[in-house]
Amino acid sequence: MHWINWIILGIAVVLTGAGGLAILYQLFNGLNRTGLNDRYVWGLNIQGFFTLSSYAAGILTIISAWILMGLPDPGGIFAPAGTLAFGFLISSQILLGSDLGRPLRALYILKGRNFISPLTWDFVTLMILTLCSFLLMFNLVPQNVFFIKVWALVTLLTSLLCIVVHTIFFIPKVEAGYNSHPFSSLDIFSGSIWSGAAVMVLMSTGLDLQKTFLGFLLVFSIIVFASSAGAFIASKLGRTEHKNIKFLVINGVIILGLVAENLVLKEGLFAGPIIAVLVLFAVFIEKYDLVTEYQGKPSLPLPYSMFEKITPYKPSIIELGSLVASFSLSVVIFYAVYIFKLYILPFVLSWF
Repeated sequence: MHWINWIILGIAVVLTGAGGLAILYQLFNGLNRTGLNDRYVWGLNIQGFFTLSSYAAGILTIISAWILMGLPDPGGIFAPAGTLAFGFLISSQILLGSDLGRPLRALYILKGRNFISPLTWDFVTLMILTLCSFLLMFNLVPQNVFFIKVWALVTLLTSLLCIVVHTIFFIPKVEAGYNSHPFSSLDIFSGSIWSGAAVMVLMSTGLDLQKTFLGFLLVFSIIVFASSAGAFIASKLGRTEHKNIKFLVINGVIILGLVAENLVLKEGLFAGPIIAVLVLFAVFIEKYDLVTEYQGKPSLPLPYSMFEKITPYKPSIIELGSLVASFSLSVVIFYAVYIFKLYILPFVLSWF
């Protein structure tokens, strides 16, 4: 492993350790309080959860669709990409558990069998995707066309269902307007696959196949931009505030960058990976706009809400630490699995 990778791993371990204290604090603190006095139900923890799970669902959607089309694994990048998806899923669930305070509440939700609730389906799809990514990570899917296709079909359906469930969380919770129409749901749906394409661009760095994934990235950038532009126009016509203008601007910059990369820039400038990182940041911003949509909403009905003082939401140090730990933990898991497969597993197998 290159020395740069060791430096990245070292930094990620330090950040995970420092931020992990914040996660442990939230877990143990949540065991002793009900949370009935919480003013903001959704904050930075939920934003991070939606972001990381969207990354993972997007990665697995592209990989499973690629396999179902009968295309071979390009350059052996599916297993590393699956490892990254596994890290995102584990980190997102830890972040959600710290926000719940009592992680066992997730088991109660599953045992409740309330399949009308999108929350139940969210936990179910996350569990299935975690298992599917684990199988891909260690190449445990039998190398038979039938089993590979079955794995790809289950993964594709589950990842798409996970993305759809996330759109359901937002649509019924806001007032009439662009957020309760297809614009918001299309942003969430296409944004997840968009982030998956960005990860595949990063994983295919140095390979000829990166041009193909850059093409995917351009297509989904245009789709997401069209959705955000439609939301902006609808909000202006409806004389309501459009809150994700930052997402729209960043998306426009990404499209210009992708066009320039295809038409103007020379190879070897690493424009593709830089644009891919910008896409991942844009999806994070999109989740921020969705989550903070509720922070400005009054908790009381009219006419009482007219007299309610709404305090602006500010993330706490604990929330910031948990967010940093969750993202860095994804990196630690990725490198830990890589080291295990490269050094430890061959040594263990040599004894048999």
